[in-house]
Amino acid sequence: MNCKIIKITDKKGIKKFIKAQWNFYKNDGLLDKNFVPPIIAEDMKLFDKNKNPLWEHADYQLFLAERNGEIVGRIAAVENKLHNEIHKDKVGFFGFFICKRL
Repeated sequence: MNCKIIKITDKKGIKKFIKAQWNFYKNDGLLDKNFVPPIIAEDMKLFDKNKNPLWEHADYQLFLAERNGEIVGRIAAVENKLHNEIHKDKVGFFGFFICKRL
């Protein structure tokens, strides 16, 4: 059950990261009936460093997990430099985590 971790480096990868959600809810009984798909264009703006003011003082790295050619998970690592400066921290955050049930 080894997974390959893919570092997202371009706009095409960001779109793949966003659209991965559909894989996780497909044929999942109750969850697929309650899944409200995101508006892809809005999520693309969220990760656009020219359109989201958060990225003026923060940075992110997106990752996908793939097993046997299928995307089975995703996660974002975020460094908010302003938070660390204000709070005298050296912390990072993660989000957008979702994975397929085994």
